[in-house]
Amino acid sequence: MIRPAHHLHCVGTNLASTGLAGATTPSPALFAVTVVDAATAKGYQLKGIAEIITSGPLFEDASKQLKEAPRALPPLHHVVKITVEAVFDQSVGPEAGKQIA
Repeated sequence: MIRPAHHLHCVGTNLASTGLAGATTPSPALFAVTVVDAATAKGYQLKGIAEIITSGPLFEDASKQLKEAPRALPPLHHVVKITVEAVFDQSVGPEAGKQIA
């Protein structure tokens, strides 16, 4: 689950991977995530600083949303809050790779 959290923040939840928040991952850390709509071939890459959150209001809110999901999901390991510093076009075409924000 990835959703906007604030004007310059994006929040994602981690349900299965325990490696992301391993002992060697500093928090905050540089981070990039790419999202693509396969049907339209439109995509964006968000780059910024990630903070791994394991408690507090943001974690509790995400955990509550997952518990209320229409199907059973595994418990939440942590939330990744990204302070977005740049957005790149990852769509197919001549603008691919161009920084757009």
